[in-house]
Amino acid sequence: MPDRDVDADEVVRAVTVRLTWQVLDGDTAVEEGSTDVVVQQAPPVAGDRVEVRIETDAATAAELRTGALSAQHALLLGRLTLHGEVALLPALAEAIGEAGA
Repeated sequence: MPDRDVDADEVVRAVTVRLTWQVLDGDTAVEEGSTDVVVQQAPPVAGDRVEVRIETDAATAAELRTGALSAQHALLLGRLTLHGEVALLPALAEAIGEAGA
C-alpha cells in the first residue's frame, strides 16, 4: 500500500480478507472458491475479518482467464461485479503480490 498520511482517528492494522469468487449461470454458481488473505496495513474497516466477493458469468470468466478481457474493462462493462469491502482491493492486490513473490 502506498505511503499516505493517516488521520488521527484512522488506525492502520492487519485485517483478514475472505476473497470469494463466483462464476454464475443465471442465479446458479457453476464455479466458486475462496481464500483468506491477510492485509497487514489495511485502511479502516469494521472488524478484523471482512469479505470481498467477485461475480461474473462463464463467458466473461473465460475471457479473463485467456487475457482477452481485463478485469478493469469487464468491470466498466458491467460484466464483473464486486461486493463487500471493495476499498480494500488495492491493499489486497499488494498482499497477494507479496505472498507470490
